[in-house]
Amino acid sequence: MPEGSLPGLEVDTCFLRRLTTLARARGLSVDPRAVGTRHGFTGDPVSLATVLAVAAEIGLPARHHRLDWRGLGALREALPALMIFRDQSTAILDGFEGGGDEAGPAAVLVREDGDDDEPGEVTRLSLDRDDLGPLWCGDLLVFDI
Repeated sequence: MPEGSLPGLEVDTCFLRRLTTLARARGLSVDPRAVGTRHGFTGDPVSLATVLAVAAEIGLPARHHRLDWRGLGALREALPALMIFRDQSTAILDGFEGGGDEAGPAAVLVREDGDDDEPGEVTRLSLDRDDLGPLWCGDLLVFDI
């Protein structure tokens, strides 16, 4: 199946806040309200195709991937990435702890909710496979930047 064409995958519009954070960290100017208005966001989840279109529009072209825990380690050089959870919410994946072998990382480091636009130090949550498993089915966006 081509990347980004997962039928039925929808994402909560909170993704725009995360993309705005990543874009601003790269010096890109983004007005999330204007972007949301252009795309007709009403608060309802949107398709993966819409998420990819918005990412490209704001200067963060991305590809969708579905990985298992072991496949996460291959992303070390491609971070940050955007994780898409089972409940359609998102989080910024910033790094890993331990691992690096075929079993995958010991834990992932995701940005604490609420730190998206805070200047200064970012708080990261460390989630191991048992913590993340019930929340995440493997979907994430990797940015082509």
